[in-house]
Amino acid sequence: MKTKIIATYGPALDGKGVLEKALRFIDVIRINMSHGDAPQWLDAKERIERAAGRLGREVAFMADLPGPKIRLGVLEHDVAVKKGGQINFYYVGSKKPINAPNPVPVEYDLAGSVKEGSLAFIGDGSPQLRVTGTSDNAITCVALEDGMLRSRKGLSIRNLRGGVSPPTDEDISLAEFARKHGFDFIAESFVRKPEDVEKLRNESKFNSIIAKIETGDAVRSIDAIARETEALMVARGDLALDVGWTSFPAMQMEIIRSARKHGKPVIVATQLLASMVNSSKPTRSEPSDIAFAVYSGADALMLSDETAAGKYPVEALSVLSEAAGNFEIFQGHKKHYTLYESPGTLAAEITAAASDISSRYNLSHIFVPTQSGGTAMMLSRHRPNAEIVALSPDPGIRKSLKLHWGVSSIEISPYRSTDQMLKRIGSIAERMGIKNYAILSGTPLRKGSTDTLKIVAPRYVG
Repeated sequence: MKTKIIATYGPALDGKGVLEKALRFIDVIRINMSHGDAPQWLDAKERIERAAGRLGREVAFMADLPGPKIRLGVLEHDVAVKKGGQINFYYVGSKKPINAPNPVPVEYDLAGSVKEGSLAFIGDGSPQLRVTGTSDNAITCVALEDGMLRSRKGLSIRNLRGGVSPPTDEDISLAEFARKHGFDFIAESFVRKPEDVEKLRNESKFNSIIAKIETGDAVRSIDAIARETEALMVARGDLALDVGWTSFPAMQMEIIRSARKHGKPVIVATQLLASMVNSSKPTRSEPSDIAFAVYSGADALMLSDETAAGKYPVEALSVLSEAAGNFEIFQGHKKHYTLYESPGTLAAEITAAASDISSRYNLSHIFVPTQSGGTAMMLSRHRPNAEIVALSPDPGIRKSLKLHWGVSSIEISPYRSTDQMLKRIGSIAERMGIKNYAILSGTPLRKGSTDTLKIVAPRYVG
């Protein structure tokens, strides 16, 4: 399968033998830093690495930062609301409203940011509320349905003026922690503009940032964000709350289009297999949702609750892999999504040629010895039919390719000359039983020097 799979770590993967079974499908493990603490994250990372080692697999790690999410404060008890009931949300740093029904603390000062008439949502969208009034330190809402308010649940409000931009001080601290402890990617939540990514990069010194697109503001700035970040994520949960359930599919397409245009990998996330949190089988529509993401040009698909807290994490991963893999067989889908337009450099032209030649001559593999991973990334953007095999002695480089469509990685010992490199690749191809392939390479020991395409195809000789 060429589409990459990201799984969120959680208790569901801790059962006896479950992690080992799950890792057979997983390219990247997401650790959600909105939950748990540093010792728990490091313990999980260590256990995952040990299990992957036993399987002879390499997995990459994504640290998902909390971001500036608006949350309810700590409640004395859960608050039940009825349709038509009134709730008063007040900033925890101000005085509690007197004689107001259902006063609920919020850990963000909403004064001046909320528009009367806006829809608001608790948690994943229920209960739904409507803003009926605002004051200096509180907003008044009416419930549009029955529901329950619990401590620390998220509060999403549409048309929030100014918005809330990352990174928070906590985000920067956690990004530094992730860099120190060998995480391969960080996901920045609630990115609204390219400066949010730039600030996190400058202050944390972490250079592999995934911008999570969760607001309409971000979609309106998507090309600028795509240029600044290393990857994009279509974070459909909060995006749907912000722009509306019926609007976000078009926005998903727009985000993927921008990622393809700028040559950045893109992840589609949230509720791909939501029914499999509690069921061993998907609904009929869920595999179609997966196929639509692949059809659109997604590089990776991510499961959240399905693998973190679901009853059937391995089954969910199996269904995701099978649904995406089956659709990849339909090669016609590549004609429909926006293709990557490579810049006019020698390396870009040779990479495009490698993709074209491998397809026209039905080569099975393209081997890419790489010092930085850049050539394999560039080749992935062209979506060749051939398997892309990156060769590097550096595990960090190999893991950096885990988000990129169609790229697998093999460890290769360091080489000192072109002849030595070609001989080693020939030996690898022979062990793999591969006879018709291409080698896309450059001057050994020099980054950014891709200038050579060699075809090894006995069937076409003479």
